[in-house]
Amino acid sequence: MNWQSGTSQGGGGGGGRIAVAVGLSDNDLENLIVGAPVERLTASPTHPDFEGSISVTNGVGYFMPPHEYGATSGTWTFLRIAPPPGSVLLVR
Repeated sequence: MNWQSGTSQGGGGGGGRIAVAVGLSDNDLENLIVGAPVERLTASPTHPDFEGSISVTNGVGYFMPPHEYGATSGTWTFLRIAPPPGSVLLVR
């Protein structure tokens, strides 16, 4: 085996992948975790009720972008269940 010393230089960690599940049932979350279909699941980079901030920035280290070993920023998404399709009837 080839062991390396803990003093070797490396890059900072990447930003990761963040998913914020809003209003999903326990069953929907279970299906999402195991990779099963979730009916009417939608993904969006924004949410109308979220007024905070999200950071998925990359870490820093010896290797930095644009170096091929440099860590990159991550991504985030909001997951929601879309309302069921319906009809609108206008009577005058």
